[in-house]
Amino acid sequence: MGEDAEPTYAAMFNIDHVVSDVATGSCWVAGVTPDRAHVLGDDLHFDHRPIICDLEMPQP
Repeated sequence: MGEDAEPTYAAMFNIDHVVSDVATGSCWVAGVTPDRAHVLGDDLHFDHRPIICDLEMPQP
């Protein structure tokens, strides 16, 4: 998350994003975040990586 986020594309760039101006929580990137496996298997690679988030929305 932020400028210090682990790059998700070719270990050089971040092209996958989750954007919100109201949600709070945490996210991890499958196959990139340490101790988090690929969701579709280690041999399958795409330009984009799944970002899995546990987010909370403020109550109105």
